[in-house]
Amino acid sequence: MHVKKTWLLLLILLCLATPALAATPVEVNGHTALLDTVSQQGRLLMPLRATSELLGAKVTYLADANTAYIEKQGTVLQIRFGDAMAWLNGKIVSTGVPPLVQQGKAYLPLRFIAECLNYQVTYAGGKVSLQPLPLAKIHFIDVGTGDAILIQLLNDQNILIDAGPTKGGGGTVTAYLRQQGVKQITLLVATTPRDEHMGGLAAVLRSFPVKQAIDSGGASHESFYTSFKEELAKRGVPLAGADGQVYELSGVTFTVHSRQADLFRQSAAARSLVASLKVGGQTFLFMSDRTGQNELAEVPPGPVTLLKAADHGSINSSSQELLQKTRPRAVVVTTDYTQPGYPHGPVLQRIQQSGAALYTSGSHGHIVVATDGQTYRVTTQQPGPALIPDELTHGLHLPGNAEYGKYLGDRRSGLYHHPNCEEAKAIPEQYRAWFTDKLHAQLNGYRPDDLCNPD
Repeated sequence: MHVKKTWLLLLILLCLATPALAATPVEVNGHTALLDTVSQQGRLLMPLRATSELLGAKVTYLADANTAYIEKQGTVLQIRFGDAMAWLNGKIVSTGVPPLVQQGKAYLPLRFIAECLNYQVTYAGGKVSLQPLPLAKIHFIDVGTGDAILIQLLNDQNILIDAGPTKGGGGTVTAYLRQQGVKQITLLVATTPRDEHMGGLAAVLRSFPVKQAIDSGGASHESFYTSFKEELAKRGVPLAGADGQVYELSGVTFTVHSRQADLFRQSAAARSLVASLKVGGQTFLFMSDRTGQNELAEVPPGPVTLLKAADHGSINSSSQELLQKTRPRAVVVTTDYTQPGYPHGPVLQRIQQSGAALYTSGSHGHIVVATDGQTYRVTTQQPGPALIPDELTHGLHLPGNAEYGKYLGDRRSGLYHHPNCEEAKAIPEQYRAWFTDKLHAQLNGYRPDDLCNPD
């Protein structure tokens, strides 16, 4: 009788020492699965393999090393059995409790697995819901009339395209990056040697570690460009010219469509680096200042989700041909409306008439686009529709239809020249626009050509 009581007591103690299994419904992307769960030290543990595979990850177990590897979209999680330490993309992290092995299965805290694989965990009504975090967040930072685009990816990977003008751009961008938790920049992209694009890059280089940089290959004699090159050299940041590079980062693809050798042969308006970001089935196209006859030269085939309009919505931006080729669902124009012709009202109207949702930094402030590769969501700092300037009311864009004038504009490139420069002489008659003076050209949205430098 005493022996039976002893065995019964041992059996009870064994049951108490072994965490009990329970089936818990887990919802992922609208689909529900029942997974065995164990509660230990206040944590909900779930099967390592079943949970990881439910989240689309691949699991590899190395018996000789007593280690499991969980991999998904550039994320690598290394679990070593026997302790509470793990490695996420090479960095040591804590699992909270050591993996529990029961009935031939390994169990880990659900929240740990989910968050390492970039899912958000919520509990409600006895059910666990796992929602994927965005694979990419694209921030169009409001720097006035200028470009500054932060692309945040998983695993602390960040791409920065331009950084706004020297005056205000660098400070605005560095503060914004810190607010978003950016610690380092994986890839820095300088699209064109103009102040409204590159002016703030030196300040960014002084504030954040940068792994690598690429540019259009163009140069400038202005101080912003000198400062940019000096900061790169001082910090040993490798710089490459645009050459069709393709970067695979955290499950997305960033493609440079321009090549430095080709850009050298283009007009000034075409010497801008064109790039795109592909996230699952979503494509985002960044046109920098690319306008004129080579506007379509490096645009990838097929529709895009979002188009960053070229040249701040100037008179030669976003042609009907470009809109028809790309068929964007949304268009972002980076402008604060303070410079005449930036943006050009009819250009914004053309964008709206194409059916695309229109966003401008001047109307909406910071514009953020989040995507999981299947859908996208746009949030803005300021609500409301985009302002479309009334050219007639404001007296802008005076017609340049004279037969002769002091300056000659090229309707394809949006640049004006001294009539005697070689580029001006080569402009076909149907693309010529004469202006009485600089103001006349600028009110029509034209800019001086960098090479001939009309005075």
